[in-house]
Amino acid sequence: MQHERPILITGMPRSGTTWVGRIISNAPSVGYVHEPFNITRGRCACGIYFDKWFYYINSENEERFHKHIEHVVGSSTNRFKLLNVVFDLRRTKSLRPAKTYIKQLWATRAVVKDPLAACSTAWMSSTFNMNAIVMVRHPAAVVSSYKKLGWSHPFSHFLAQPLLMRDYLNPFADEIREFVHGDPDIVDQAALLWKLIYYVLQKQSALHDEWIILRYENLSANVEAGFRALFQKLGLTLTNHVHHKIQKTNSVPYPRSSANPYSILRNSEKMIWRWKSLLSHDEIERVRVRVGDVANVYYSDDDW
Repeated sequence: MQHERPILITGMPRSGTTWVGRIISNAPSVGYVHEPFNITRGRCACGIYFDKWFYYINSENEERFHKHIEHVVGSSTNRFKLLNVVFDLRRTKSLRPAKTYIKQLWATRAVVKDPLAACSTAWMSSTFNMNAIVMVRHPAAVVSSYKKLGWSHPFSHFLAQPLLMRDYLNPFADEIREFVHGDPDIVDQAALLWKLIYYVLQKQSALHDEWIILRYENLSANVEAGFRALFQKLGLTLTNHVHHKIQKTNSVPYPRSSANPYSILRNSEKMIWRWKSLLSHDEIERVRVRVGDVANVYYSDDDW
């Protein structure tokens, strides 16, 4: 049934996945699962871990990961889920917030927030009957965020996944190798990463009409109506508590005062085009050329 299906929220990092995931996790009986594909999480209680960013799982290599993802997204409490909560408490040395852990354990529906699962979205949604939400944010906005945070990416992790290169990224093999052996700056790295991730998601979503493709800009321009429509599609109840959380996360004066890059507090409407003041004209043009036709699926000339 629709109201029992787990939910996957993915897309490019810095595209609003945390914001949307945290809002959805406030719905009744929904438990939040944070980035099971993140390699910094280390080994799971079941012994499985991911050693490459944006790991690609399909029918040829699923045997190793199936049980691991099953106990992560499953609605029933199991010893692995309980042990992982204990591990999280020990790693973070924090009980913040304890009710989140309790709700995660006893929730009947999981919302898995993980942009790092982007390349495995088709496998995740098909194997576990998940509602897939693909967050899309303007490439220049994502690049400006990467630049501000100083984030780089090891493109060798793509080349080290022959199935991913074979199925999707072979058209970009030379470009990826150039970045592996060269010294591109953060602007070019983030732009190429945006292109690769959304190229894979476009190819996969073409076979999954049921996926929800959600532009960050559309949601930010009309937050309450956007979340109301999203909750309806997912069969979730938008309670007064959820409504309060939506208002609270979107009530920060602009510019945002929080120094925490993972904070979901924002002034969404005013942040939509902030990248225009954070990137130079030359950088914006470099991003536009780099992302090419992949970005044209979501953004028109007027969006630049």
